[in-house]
Amino acid sequence: MIYQLVSSKEIVARLENDFDVDHSDWISRAPLWIANALDILQFMSTYEDKYIDLTVENYIVQLPDDAPQDIRRILGVEYEGFLIKRLNVINPIKQPTVSSEYSTLETYSIKNGYIVTSFEDGTIRLYYQSPAIEWDINNQVYWPKVPANSIVQGAIEWYLLVCMLRRGYRHPTYSLDSKSPFTNPAIMWESEQKKARNQVGSFDPEDRAEISRIIRTFAIDLDSPINTSYREESTDTLSDSITGQVGI
Repeated sequence: MIYQLVSSKEIVARLENDFDVDHSDWISRAPLWIANALDILQFMSTYEDKYIDLTVENYIVQLPDDAPQDIRRILGVEYEGFLIKRLNVINPIKQPTVSSEYSTLETYSIKNGYIVTSFEDGTIRLYYQSPAIEWDINNQVYWPKVPANSIVQGAIEWYLLVCMLRRGYRHPTYSLDSKSPFTNPAIMWESEQKKARNQVGSFDPEDRAEISRIIRTFAIDLDSPINTSYREESTDTLSDSITGQVGI
């Protein structure tokens, strides 16, 4: 099973280099195509583990401003080398893999978008999970992250080329009408996706539901920036997002 993820923009660079693609219109559509390919391969990492250090003052620290969109699952809080227990646990899930024991003295809770601690001040480390997507500030789009695996990325390259040819792009070497598997991307995609599936693991029903939501995020009017629907999609407040169904 694959856990390490990288930006799917690397696949775009590989495709341009490997296939000498002389076509720019496809770039804006690539995030959706890549998301579709990952879904067909039955792999899309809906969450990735992260952490951030925060400073507690007067027993509280505000969760980051981007929490409603970035933080989906709070895994735990570490203070002075020890994990501390949460008082108001909602839908508890796994704790992060950290070389640490639980503190027998300190605790924390989540209230109205703040972390409230049992100690007055100090630095804590917040472990959390966020959607496995990347914001591209230059192109104003979100990109799904992909496995750091050459077989999976190679299969997605063939899928992208298929999508381009279906939209009318003419490549000097590759064609969907070719009888040779070496010059027909559709045949290569069918072959390579089988190899790619052997490289990845399956996911549970909760992940499937989140995958559907993420793919709907990409499947919008491509004349508009992809970030629009994702950033404006949720009307939850900070506290609702953190302590609701997707948070703990």
